[in-house]
Amino acid sequence: MVIVAAGNYGPNEGTIFCPGCAENAITVGSVNSSNDKVHEESSRGRIGVNKPNILTTGGVYFDGSYGWGTSFATPIISGIVAASFNRLKEPDNIRKCLYQSTIDLGEPQNHQGLGLFSLEKYLEVMGVGEMDSRSQG
Repeated sequence: MVIVAAGNYGPNEGTIFCPGCAENAITVGSVNSSNDKVHEESSRGRIGVNKPNILTTGGVYFDGSYGWGTSFATPIISGIVAASFNRLKEPDNIRKCLYQSTIDLGEPQNHQGLGLFSLEKYLEVMGVGEMDSRSQG
C-alpha cells in the first residue's frame, strides 16, 4: 500500500501531483483542526477524480511551535494502516475499512475525497468493540 501526502499547493484544483495522483495510492489531505474544514493550502484534485482520498488533522506542535501540512497528516493514516494489517490481513480489506470510516464535510469530492477520517468509525467498521466484548465473556 502506498500512502502519500496530497501536497500543500491548494486551494487551486488540480494541484495533486505524482505520486498522489496515482490511482491506487491513498492520498491524504489535511484539515484545519480548529474547524474541520479542508486546510486552505491542502492540495486539491482535478474535478471528477477522487483525490485526495481521505483527510485527517495536519497540525502538530513541534519544538515549541505549531506546524501543519499534509506531510503531518499522512503518518496518521500510515500508522492506522500499519496497525490494521495483523487483524485485516489484506490491503483491500484495510482500504475498504479506511474509506468506510470517514465523515463527509460537505466539500467537493476533489477537495475532501471521501471525507475526514474518524477513528471511532474505523473501530466500529472493524468490529473491534464486538470482538473485545465477546472475548471478555
